[in-house]
Amino acid sequence: MKSKVSVSKIEHKGENRLKLKFAYNASAGNAINKLAFSAWSETLKSWQMPFNKDSVKVLGEIFSEIEFEDEASAMMAPGEEKNNKDEVLIWEDFDYLYVSNKL
Repeated sequence: MKSKVSVSKIEHKGENRLKLKFAYNASAGNAINKLAFSAWSETLKSWQMPFNKDSVKVLGEIFSEIEFEDEASAMMAPGEEKNNKDEVLIWEDFDYLYVSNKL
């Protein structure tokens, strides 16, 4: 059974990381432990992963719910990609116009 994980952005050993908090769940802990890019922090007493969308994607496969504890980690949520420099979204009364310079 999948469970919920809370993530927050931290700086650990000079790197931006996602700190994970979740109730004890052996299968989730084992799945995270098997990931090459995850690490247990004895100092923080928590699992942590790189601060990027790939980490959040993997968490979505392990947990049924991801709770973002701060604005910075919430930026990692699916569907919140930043646009390229040559793309513009114009919002107006719940509608939008997508404009792109790419031809």
